[in-house]
Amino acid sequence: MEFDVFIVEDSQIALKRLKRIISGYDNLEIVGEEINGEKALSKIKEIKPDLLFLDIELGRISGFEIISELDFKPYIIFTTGHKEYAADAFDVDCVDYLLKPVTKDRMDKALKKLNRFVDVKVVDDNKSGNSNKITVKGSSSYKFLDKDKVLYIKSSKSLVFVYTEDKHYVYNSTLSELEKKITSDTFVRIHNRYIVNLNHIREFKKRNTVDYECILDDKENTTLNVGRVYLKDVKRKLGIDES
Repeated sequence: MEFDVFIVEDSQIALKRLKRIISGYDNLEIVGEEINGEKALSKIKEIKPDLLFLDIELGRISGFEIISELDFKPYIIFTTGHKEYAADAFDVDCVDYLLKPVTKDRMDKALKKLNRFVDVKVVDDNKSGNSNKITVKGSSSYKFLDKDKVLYIKSSKSLVFVYTEDKHYVYNSTLSELEKKITSDTFVRIHNRYIVNLNHIREFKKRNTVDYECILDDKENTTLNVGRVYLKDVKRKLGIDES
């Protein structure tokens, strides 16, 4: 499984060391980095990475405060020089707690835990024959998601993440392939990375003079950018006539 990774460290030295280790894994792609906690929070909210490597003591804002401010739930691996935060770290359901200096062997163990942590791994092709369901394959069972409970679908490299109100699942395919399987008046492609359930769009508005965004009706008010190439079709499906 591949992950978009954001690193938050308290110093450039620690950041460079962690980047060097992470770059040795083909399934980890670093999409952002920061040594300032407040700047990190802003960037993380915008990028929405799959996995955070997160220091705890970051000056004016802590790693725990960053997590509490997020409107989505990335996987968290803490990296810190302080043993005393371990209990608090696992209270926020982190994958692992790495003490500095982080080593390659310790990173290997953390990533093995990450693979076990993702309990529901793959959203399979719909085998049930019921067009209102998406089949979700877990390690020992199958679940059937009602399509009307799917908020949006996000692509990340070779994987697709299917988001509901309280969880997300992984579809081992491309966004375009999944788009073909759920083609209906309910879903619309709004971006090269996103498909959205029209029934869960609370607000559609301009971000600036030319760009638009969709705000969903989940408790986090998830906000997704609309790609310009998809704008005309999105407006059509939303019944917006600007003529």
